[in-house]
Amino acid sequence: ANPAHVRMLFYGQSIVEQGWHTNIVRQLKERYPTAILEVENRAIGGFTSPDLIRTAESDLYPYYPDILFFHVYGSTEKYEAIIRKVRETTTAEIVLWTSHLEKKEAESRESIEQLLVEPDERSKAIKDIAARYGCFFVDLRKKWCRMMLDTGNTCDVLLRDVIHMRPDGPAFGYYSNFIAEELVRIPEANGDPKFSGTITEIPVTDSRVKSAADGSLRLEFEGNRVVAVSDGTGTGVARVLLDGKPPTDFP
Repeated sequence: ANPAHVRMLFYGQSIVEQGWHTNIVRQLKERYPTAILEVENRAIGGFTSPDLIRTAESDLYPYYPDILFFHVYGSTEKYEAIIRKVRETTTAEIVLWTSHLEKKEAESRESIEQLLVEPDERSKAIKDIAARYGCFFVDLRKKWCRMMLDTGNTCDVLLRDVIHMRPDGPAFGYYSNFIAEELVRIPEANGDPKFSGTITEIPVTDSRVKSAADGSLRLEFEGNRVVAVSDGTGTGVARVLLDGKPPTDFP
C-alpha cells in the first residue's frame, strides 16, 4: 500500500563502472518486489580517491542517496574524507567492501592463503573506516580468496588484465553475489526505519515545537535532514526557514 522509494547510488572508479551492479539490483527487486528502486551508477574510470573527492561534490552529495555503494582505490585518507562528508551531508546508508585480488597478489595458492591469514593494510583501513562511520562492511576480499582456493579459478579466468574483471567470465557473478548475499532485512526491525536509532519523530504537539501567535512553528534540532509530514487534511502554503534563511541558501 505504501511502497518504499529507495535511491541507490553506486560510486567509485572503473571496477564499480563495469556493470556488475545490475545483478545486485535484480536480486533486490526479486526480494522486495513492492519497493521502487531508483538506481544510478556514477562511477568514473581512472579516478582514484584524490580525483573522486572533487567530483563527489557534484555527483554524490547532491544526489542524496538512501543507500550508497562505494569502492575506490587510492589514498585511504581521501577515501575516508569522502565517507566523512557523506555522513555530514546526507542520511545515506553506506555499503563498503574490500577489493578483489589483483593478478600480482594471486600468483600462487600460498600467496592467496597468506592473505586469508593476514589481511593487507588497505583492507584493514577500510574495515576501520566502516566501523568508525557506522557503515555496512563486506569483506569481499576474503570471500574472493576462498573462492579462488575452492574453485581453482585463476586470474586468467577471472580477469581481462591485471585488475579488471572479465565480463564474459564468472567474476561479475562472484563479485556482485558476495555483496548482495549480505543485503538482507534485519528480522528484529519489522520494517521500521527507526531501527537504526537515527530518526526521531516529533509530533507538532511536542514541547520542543514552539508555536507563535502568528501561527508559525519553530523547532530547534541537531541533524542534517528534516521531513515535515502532513496528516493529509486542509490546504495551504508553508514558508520554511533554516537558521532564518531559505533552505536554497545552503548548497
